[in-house]
Parts: sequence; C-alpha cells; structure tokens
Amino acid sequence: MEERCYRTPVGGIVLVIIGVLLLMGTFDLIDFHWSIFLVIFGALFFVTAIRSADKGGVFPGTILLLTGLLFYLKDQYIIHDSMYYIWPLFLVIVGIAFFVLFIFRSKEWGLMIPGGILIIVGMIFLAHNYDMFPYNPFRMILHYWPVILILIGIKLLIDGRRRD
Repeated sequence: MEERCYRTPVGGIVLVIIGVLLLMGTFDLIDFHWSIFLVIFGALFFVTAIRSADKGGVFPGTILLLTGLLFYLKDQYIIHDSMYYIWPLFLVIVGIAFFVLFIFRSKEWGLMIPGGILIIVGMIFLAHNYDMFPYNPFRMILHYWPVILILIGIKLLIDGRRRD
C-alpha cells in the first residue's frame, strides 16, 4: 500500500491570502492596513512551528504577530500615543516571545532569563516615558551600575570556592 504524503503549499496559500486582502482593500470592502500581513505571517509561523517537531518558529511567529497587532491597534487609533512613548513595547514583545518559546520548550529554563530581562527593561522604559517614576531611574543606573560588576564578581568568587 502506497503511503501518500500531503504537503501544504504554504507559499501558494500566503499569496492567495495577500492577493484577496489587497483586492478587498482596493475596493474598500475592508479597512486594510499593512500590519495585517505581519499578523498573518506571524500566525503562519506559529501554526507551522506547532505542527513541526522543532518549535523554534513560535519565536518569530510571536514577534510578528504581536508587532502586527501593535501597529494595527495604532492604525485604528486604539493606541493614540506616538512611537516616542510606546517604543519600549518592542522590548516587551521580544521578551514575551522568549516566554512563549519556553512554553513549547519547557526544559530550556535559560529562555526565561532574556525574556524576563527584556520585559522588565521594557516596562521600566515605558514607565519612564509616561513619567511614572518620581525620580529618574536612568540617573540612578548611571551612578550605581558598577554594583552589577561587584555582584557578578562575588558570584564568581563564591562559585570558585565551591569547586575547591
């Protein structure tokens, strides 16, 4: 008995969807914005990654999907603020992508570190842009960043003593 392998012609599907969306936008059947392409490509990455053994595609899929959604919400005037204020959301989006990748690769705990750092840094920048701090956190970081070097040095010393 012959086993048939059905392959999804992703390229053809993508071109048909893009063509239909552009045509509908031309005839004002939908309020079309280019960010919809990012959402579609992100969703395709996501679905393809879920169906495959390697789940690495969920990372770019999440970034494209959330970035497209952000630009679409901005285009629809749901988000009114300028990019000057909301640019830290891109850091948060990449951080979320690390967390989503961790969900699909739950044994790789190292993904939580860059994800957490990016989300925290993005939220700090976002809070600063909206004047939510009574003081300037960047001035504090400029003065006290050597503390990070000291903490890393202490950790290396402790780890070195444990090996001996």
